[in-house]
Amino acid sequence: LEITTTHLIHRREPPHTNAEVVEELFLATLSRFPTEEEAKMSVNLLQDYRTQGAEDLLWGLINHLEFIANL
Repeated sequence: LEITTTHLIHRREPPHTNAEVVEELFLATLSRFPTEEEAKMSVNLLQDYRTQGAEDLLWGLINHLEFIANL
């Protein structure tokens, strides 16, 4: 599975919403949907700086203990 934030954000018609980008990133990295709190914080991160916010979120998810330890 190859996932890039650029693909999620720019190469879809119609473009993914911020909430859809967040959901896709969580599913691709942690194999689960974000909690309500995680979704809210993540969507806010993408609100102002969409591409950079998505990249930051992806890095955060990859460095999350749940990803690293495969819990």
